[in-house]
Order: sequence, then C-alpha cells, then structure tokens
Amino acid sequence: MRRLQLFITVILLLFVFAAPSFAVAGPTYTEENMVSVNDVVVQELQDAGIPEGIAVNVEFGEISGDISSLNTAVGKELQFIKGGILGQSMGDIDPDATGANWAETEAEEAMDFDTFLGAAGFHLGLFDDAIDTGKTAATVVTLEMELTKAFLVEQGVSQAEADALFAADPVDAQITFFDEFTYFKIFDGADPAIDPKDIVEFVKSEYTDALPGFIEFEVDSAAETLTVGIRYVLLDEAPEDGEPFVINKDIVISEESEEDAQGVLFIYDGNKNNELRDPVSLGNEAAAPTPSGSSGGCSTGLPLMLALLGLPVLFWRKK
Repeated sequence: MRRLQLFITVILLLFVFAAPSFAVAGPTYTEENMVSVNDVVVQELQDAGIPEGIAVNVEFGEISGDISSLNTAVGKELQFIKGGILGQSMGDIDPDATGANWAETEAEEAMDFDTFLGAAGFHLGLFDDAIDTGKTAATVVTLEMELTKAFLVEQGVSQAEADALFAADPVDAQITFFDEFTYFKIFDGADPAIDPKDIVEFVKSEYTDALPGFIEFEVDSAAETLTVGIRYVLLDEAPEDGEPFVINKDIVISEESEEDAQGVLFIYDGNKNNELRDPVSLGNEAAAPTPSGSSGGCSTGLPLMLALLGLPVLFWRKK
C-alpha cells in the first residue's frame, strides 16, 4: 500500500513539474511580428538619399504578455500592432499608407537649428479594422543614428571638439554629447498642434543621476564612429493634458538574448488617426537672440572642451 501511495505521489509531482504554466508572462519585447515592415523600412531608408557619413536605422517591435502595467502608466488600453508574415502581408499595417524617409526638410521647417545632425521620419498607416474599439495603437520604436567623426565636423563641430569627444572616457563622452545635442520629437500633423519637444531634456528631468538604458550611446574610436539611439513606445494618440512624454521607471521589459530593461518612455504622436507618425531629429537648437549690449552668439565649444578635458564644469554625471 505504501509503495502504491509513493508511486502515486511521484506521478503527481512529475505531472506538476512537467505541466506547462498557464500564467501570463510579464511584458516581453520582440520583433518577430514586425519583420516584414522592418525590412520595408530598411529598404526605404537605403533609398532615401541620406548624406554620406551618417547611417540611420529604424526598427519596430511589440511588447507581449501582461501589459497591464503599461496600460496603467498611460491610462489607456494599448494594442501593439503586428506586421504580418514576411513575404505575405504586413498584418495590421497598410503598405500603401506606410513609409520612411530622411526627414531633414520636415525638421528644419519645424525648428531653427544651430547644428543639425540628422532626422528620420516614418508613418505606419493602419487598416481600418486593425485596432479594437476603445484601444490605442502602439508600437516600440528603436531609432539609431551612426555618425562619423568627419560628418560631425562637416556639420559644424570643430575638429578639436570632435577629437576630444572620441578620446574621452565613454561615460564622459555620453554626458558631454547629450549636454550639447539632443533628440527632438517633431509632431507632424498633431491635432491640436504641439511644438517640437526635447526628448533627452525630459528624460534627464526624470533620471537625475544617469541616463537610462533606453538611451543608447557608443563611441568606436578605431572606426571613428558615434552611435546614438533611443527606444520608446509610440502611441497613436493626442495627449489629453498636452504633455506628449510619459516615463514609468518601474516597468521591467524582458527581451530574449538581452538583459531585462527597466524603465519605459512613452511618446504620443499627437493625433489619434489610425496612423503612427514620428519624425525625430538630432541636433541642437539655435540660441534665442540676446538683448543689445550682451554677449551674443552661441558658444558651445568652451564647455564641451572643458568637460572632455576633465576641467570643472557641472554636468549630469553617471554614478
């Protein structure tokens, strides 16, 4: 009898451990359902007439699993779009209403730049029945720009500043670069209208000690290239309070083959119109005119050089 009881106990334990878990996984990032649209965007950017010395990469993904924490963060019920099957369809995305481009014209029409480094734009038009009633379309955007040292100099960064940037400690280089330059979100077609917003400035206001993992910065001194990137969740929505950026620092996103990422940046595209639209530019804004008699002009070289040489200038420093 005892042997029978032991046998049954062992069988039950094996069943418990072998049975699949029906618990919903936490928020997980994947690009598997966006391969087809990513391939189209890569091709369009290759044909977009991007200047020599800068490479632009845009990739879309989704967050699956339990996304209730994301819904709570923005007060919306999100539905991440899917890009269909490679070679067959683009899923929720209407290929005739979708595209990507080098967005220099849009950026310079929207802003007065002192130094313009780059701009990428895209629009993902959705089929009419793609999003369930009452839900907000969303996608994860990863934007990377790789700039050569020569390109930086061509765009107005002095040779001495560029040399110092590439010779600096990586952390100091990141701090200095983002003190000088930033990503701007341009709200093309927003209703009501929204002026361009400084993304990095907003992120710094939330992360006062160090830039989070969704801001990428890497210097390759040997290749003399600088890669600057940002990842965020883009929403097809107009912000109800006029603030188009939201950050939740507590959400943890899992990703295969990568470390879990903590913190999510949400960006409203400014218009709920069944289209995700997103021009983003990299550079710095021209200084406002100074009153007569004051020292005019925008001299950014001195603080940049002082910081990279390790002299005492106050910067936002990583721990």
